Amino acid sequence: IPANPVEVKEARSKPVPKEKELPTTEALSAIVEHTTGRYKLAVALCLFMGLRIGEALALTRNNLINVGTQDEPRWVVQVRGNLQRVQDEDGHSYMQWQEPKTQAGRRDVPVFDWFNGVVADHLEHYSPARGADYLTQTSAGKPVMDTALRNTMDKARRAAGVEDNITPHYGRNWLITHLAESGA
Repeated sequence: IPANPVEVKEARSKPVPKEKELPTTEALSAIVEHTTGRYKLAVALCLFMGLRIGEALALTRNNLINVGTQDEPRWVVQVRGNLQRVQDEDGHSYMQWQEPKTQAGRRDVPVFDWFNGVVADHLEHYSPARGADYLTQTSAGKPVMDTALRNTMDKARRAAGVEDNITPHYGRNWLITHLAESGA
């Protein structure tokens, strides 16, 4: 065929990238503050430590390590996998653990000291009994669906009075900018 016979006018125009405003530290902090206790740590890890939502949900108790002391903890999360939403043959969605796609997906991420209280509260009230269990679980001990965490975060955003539509991925933008401004 000497030329493409399909003529789609819309295919010629370049998509216009969406303008994203960098969320403020205050807006992100307000969202974390208004998040339900069980999900507060996962939301903080997404919004401030730059974890993808599937990475935060895939963390087990064994992936939360104190590299400091009991009196002065310095928490690190070991990202070693991802929980991905998939469907079974009947069309029911569930979360399935997967290896990281690249070696860069396996990393140790320090938790900002100002979240030590969130970590302590999570460990005291919501931490699973077994170290191999997911760190963030439903009240029934099941893996949290990504959609449920997004809904919880959006509800917290509205309760905090934050009008911007902030998703978990905005935390990656905030972190990169924060690190660059700090000289990284």
